[in-house]
Amino acid sequence: MLKIYGQDVEKGTEQRISNARKSLEISDPLLVEAMGLRRDKLRWDASIANISVLAESRIPQSSFSQAARREARLSILLSDHGITSQDSHNAGQILTWDANAEARAFRQGGKMSDAVTAALEPTLETVSSKMFKEKGVSRICDVGSGAGVLVPLLKEYGVGAEQIVGVDISNEMTMVAGRAHPGATFVTADWMTYDGDGGLFDVVVFLMSLHDLAEPIAALTKAVDLLCDGGSIIISHPKGAEHVEMQNRRAPDLVPNLLPCFEDLEVFCGQGDSESKRSLELECFEGDGAAGYLAVITCCRGGGEGDMGEVNQEQEEPTGLES
Repeated sequence: MLKIYGQDVEKGTEQRISNARKSLEISDPLLVEAMGLRRDKLRWDASIANISVLAESRIPQSSFSQAARREARLSILLSDHGITSQDSHNAGQILTWDANAEARAFRQGGKMSDAVTAALEPTLETVSSKMFKEKGVSRICDVGSGAGVLVPLLKEYGVGAEQIVGVDISNEMTMVAGRAHPGATFVTADWMTYDGDGGLFDVVVFLMSLHDLAEPIAALTKAVDLLCDGGSIIISHPKGAEHVEMQNRRAPDLVPNLLPCFEDLEVFCGQGDSESKRSLELECFEGDGAAGYLAVITCCRGGGEGDMGEVNQEQEEPTGLES
């Protein structure tokens, strides 16, 4: 740790991010410019969201003009230079998580805190209940797997490491996870282009990760594509939707989205899986209860209109993202 970060881990992490950014500026300066413009746009949009007319009137007009110029330049980069919003988002995530990987693994010691683990019990019980089938070996995909902290938790519920595939955009994170959890598979990939390594999954879980992805609803659609019949998507955050909302206000460039509210998921399930004519059922939803945030969506063979059925909705989260 001292060799990687020096005496101060926080300062060492910041220095690692700075060094990585400088290297990227040499190899792809336009991408770095797009990253900065996207960050500034998200922070500006967050700063003026839901402010009163009076508060808005106190902001200098030059600030609005500057924001407009930044947005115009970002549009040029996106339209004329082959850089996508996904590219700039991914680059920022990679810089951040690569720099944090070893420090996060060291601080966590390969496991969650007792409080977080306790809050995750309903999630872990739900995952394990979906994993055991009469025929064949079930597979689970952990999206945004980080240092692999889900592996030892699931092993306590009878899920084998060999059944778990972790996908993370940070190569440093997947290397840390692979060292810590032999037997499990960890893949460095953008979730939106990951092909499942040729197989389908019984469970796709987003544990404290969906809000970090550029387009959460698109990420859920991708999960449906990689689910077998009867498979489930589990979205979980032990600290709840309000915690994510706070993170989004503080650092919208790193946490660009809120967790989907009940209505978001209701609309998503109502659309069904049109390609394979499967329906999506929202089995349960809890926005900010004792277990934090927990939503379970199951993919069923049948009509493509979606079947909401009886939803166990403990508490609706009043704010969410737009699909």
